[in-house]
Amino acid sequence: MAQRLNCHKLFCILLVGLVCLCGCDQKTNDDPMESASYVIDKPYYKGPLRVKVRVSDKQAMLSDLLTLELSAETKSNYEVQFPAVAETLKQFRIRSWSDQPETLSENGTIIKTNQYRLEPLELGQCEIPPLTFNFKQKGTSGPPPETGTLTTESVWIEVTTSLPTDPNAFGIADIDDVVEIKTRCTWLWICLPIACLLALGIGIGLRIKSKKTIGNRRLYKSAHEIAFETLKAMAQENLVEQGRVREFYEKLSTCLRQYIENRFRLRAPEQTTEEFLDQLRTSDALKLEHKQQLQEFLKHCDLVKFARYRPSNEQINKSLTMAEKFIEKTKSEEHLVDVTEAQSVKEEGGL
Repeated sequence: MAQRLNCHKLFCILLVGLVCLCGCDQKTNDDPMESASYVIDKPYYKGPLRVKVRVSDKQAMLSDLLTLELSAETKSNYEVQFPAVAETLKQFRIRSWSDQPETLSENGTIIKTNQYRLEPLELGQCEIPPLTFNFKQKGTSGPPPETGTLTTESVWIEVTTSLPTDPNAFGIADIDDVVEIKTRCTWLWICLPIACLLALGIGIGLRIKSKKTIGNRRLYKSAHEIAFETLKAMAQENLVEQGRVREFYEKLSTCLRQYIENRFRLRAPEQTTEEFLDQLRTSDALKLEHKQQLQEFLKHCDLVKFARYRPSNEQINKSLTMAEKFIEKTKSEEHLVDVTEAQSVKEEGGL
């Protein structure tokens, strides 16, 4: 009798949890960037522009992520240019970036907000350097439009680590004796399948809610970050070891062409090698040495893909190294790529 009561209690608790989670208001935002609280909140003013710099904490562990929020409020007849945060930061790395839609305040001003997830790269006092906002009055038929610049102050974050400075401080405790597990809890085996089904229902409910909020933010990555992730995925496929050399070169060539399009705004993937090289000769986007490297690399790839040329292991390694060095030497945060849809597909595949 007691076992039945325990089963009923566990079932009721799990059922109530499922109803609470799935019946929540659809407007609930599960994005950690949206729900972050801010310890640092500094306003700045200049002319028609009001800027707020907010940071989630003054202290962080080396493994933590901080949220940096920049908001600019100005009159509707002004436009504001946000700073290039990725090029300004030296002691932090941007893990993700959320571009929030513009909102209209009760006073009729326009508020634009960007949020960044920052990863500390060093220990000690780390600086978020001064950030510069440019504002300009929209074109009028009268006098020259008003322009101006607002620069914020440095924000200092204390970055620490939980690891001891003395490597000998790590100690390994002895393993406890084996404890016999009692098996007379038959009610547990009855409730376990029910708990698994409820957990699955909760997971599906949370996934549905997260899909509804994906449109509220956009995620961006740099061209070189996307390219290096592709090369890493290729390495895990072991195509060369399986003898699929031609497929390896096709993916390597596609990766580099996609990087060129994202980084330099050249439509490399849709063109043949000859068409792309003709376009490259008249373009000022790349230096001469990089053009020569690309020409040699793409022609070598075409030999493998179309002429059934069998490269040596040394030539394969040379081609991979050339692609990595080309991306490393030309990388920039100037053009970020919207990867919101790709990230959503990736998350759905991992469900």
